[in-house]
Parts: sequence; C-alpha cells; structure tokens
Amino acid sequence: MDSRPRAPTRTDIPVLLRARPREIWVELTSNCNARCIYCCVSQPGYEGKDLALTPEELAAMLQPYSPPEVRITGHGETTMLPHWTRTARLLLQQGFAVTTNSNFAKEFSDEEIDVLSRFRSLEISCDVADAELLPRVRRGCRLERIEANLARVIAACKRDFRELPHLNISATLTDLTMHGLPDLVRWASAHGAHAMEVVNLERYPAPPGVVEWRHPSEADPERMLALIEESSRIAKQLGFVFRVQQGLIDACWLALGRSGEAPRGFAL
Repeated sequence: MDSRPRAPTRTDIPVLLRARPREIWVELTSNCNARCIYCCVSQPGYEGKDLALTPEELAAMLQPYSPPEVRITGHGETTMLPHWTRTARLLLQQGFAVTTNSNFAKEFSDEEIDVLSRFRSLEISCDVADAELLPRVRRGCRLERIEANLARVIAACKRDFRELPHLNISATLTDLTMHGLPDLVRWASAHGAHAMEVVNLERYPAPPGVVEWRHPSEADPERMLALIEESSRIAKQLGFVFRVQQGLIDACWLALGRSGEAPRGFAL
C-alpha cells in the first residue's frame, strides 16, 4: 500500500474550503516610514501600496472565516495609515485576536497606544541597543522612541489592569550590529519584552549613500555563531525566550565549510 501523501483532488475542494484558518495575515500597506539599509523598501524605484478596502469591508470579508487570530501587517508600517486604529478597533470589537509588527518609529498618540495595548502580540523591530548606531542602519528609527513607546504600552495595560500583549523584539543583523546581540537581549528583557527573534538577512543591493554592510556569514561566521551561543545563555539566565532563524545558522555553517548538519535548537 502506498503511504505517500496524496495531492488534493477536485473532490477534496469542498472540505478544504470548510477548513478554518488558524491565522490570517492582512497587508494593510507596503509603505514604510523607515528606510533600513538592507530592506527592499530602500531600493530605488520602490513603490508601496495601501490595501484598497475600507475597515468595514475588511471586517466583513474576514468574518465568515472566524480565524482565531488576525495579523494586520505588511512589508511596510501599518501605523502609518490614518485609519489603522479604526480598522484595529473594529476587528477587536468583532472578537478577533489582533497582532501586528511595527518599527515603533513614530510618537504614538494616546489613542494609538490604547489600541496597541489591546493586541494579543506585538512584534517590534530593533536591531541593536546602540542609540547612535540604530538610526544608521534603520534610518528613521530612534532607540529612545522605541523605549518610550514600549513603556507607554506597558503603562496602559497596568493602568487598566489588562494582560500585556506578548512583546517580541525582531532583530535583523548585519556585520555592523551582530556584535551587539548579547546587549540587545539584555536591553529587550530590561524593557519588558517577553521574547526576541533573530531574523536571517535577505540580501538586496545596497542603496546609494548608506553605510556599507555585509551578511554576518560573509563577515565573521564563527563569531556570529559564538554570539548566538552567548546570547542564548544570557537569555536562559534572564528567563527570556530567544530564537534564531535557522537560515542564519545554516549560512554561517556553510561559510565555515563545516560538514554535517548545522546545530539547531537555539530556542529556550
């Protein structure tokens, strides 16, 4: 008997359509208020777009699927949109658990902080806990603004006796920021985050006029792996969740010419 997985056929379609998605991602915009030196948004000729649906149309579209979680996100910055809080509140009122990612680059209004504090989780981009270096690699972002916004979200939850969203720091490392990884773990824990994930860098041509950078595997792969191990130990001591995308580890492993499978399990 053939035990291999069978590809869906036409008779399976009604069953597949009845399946309930665990999570739906909605890209509200691909525009961004930051210009990170490694991001495709910084490429010449890049043009972002906004979702051509009203908040009411979006909520009506999602309602039949009843997903446990809706992530309003995109390659851009959701909080740039003038109606983003109206969209989020409408989804929350309809019982959706809402999540998003943000660079926390803007000074949020009290209304925006209140909405963010009601999300299930927030993924906040921050590559280094160095106030001078961060705006060089994530142009348009400031460490002190991220810290202030984090503090305000936490304060809003404490004031209203509500559970805090799961706060996850997302870091994209280059050779410029990789050496600050252990300090970034300490910084994230100290500022109330629950977890941190290190993202594998996707290579795009460097835009004109920016500081030169390299993928960690091109710069010093052995040092990168050592920094990951050190940061993992620090996170464990702090009781902090620390994850690294396997692609970064694999890239460093291959760059060193090592045989066999790269190490796994940097999640505590």
